[in-house]
Amino acid sequence: MNSLKALGNRGEQIASEHLEHSAYKIIGRNLKLGPQEIDIVAQKSSWTIFVEVKTRTRGNDQDGLLSKQQITNLKKAIIKYALRNRLAFERLRLDLILITANPRNQKAELKHYQDILN
Repeated sequence: MNSLKALGNRGEQIASEHLEHSAYKIIGRNLKLGPQEIDIVAQKSSWTIFVEVKTRTRGNDQDGLLSKQQITNLKKAIIKYALRNRLAFERLRLDLILITANPRNQKAELKHYQDILN
């Protein structure tokens, strides 16, 4: 496994653990919906939350984390998932979890941005 893929996998694991500790129930990870992928699908209360995880090493520029095309693809994936699972669109949310890893000391900083489309 290449180092970028390993970093991404580690970031998704950290994000999942964070969500579980925050009373979210993980119901799926790395879900492929056609050409789109959703990193994490979780539930909390009556909400279904789709989580995009971005993992970077310390010092990398983090502006523009999600391009317009990525947001469009995420929206398409969310709609596909919601239709397949008969979910109420008004109870859906897209979150972003940003993880900044420090490879020197194996520590990571996590920021959880909720409902990034509104």
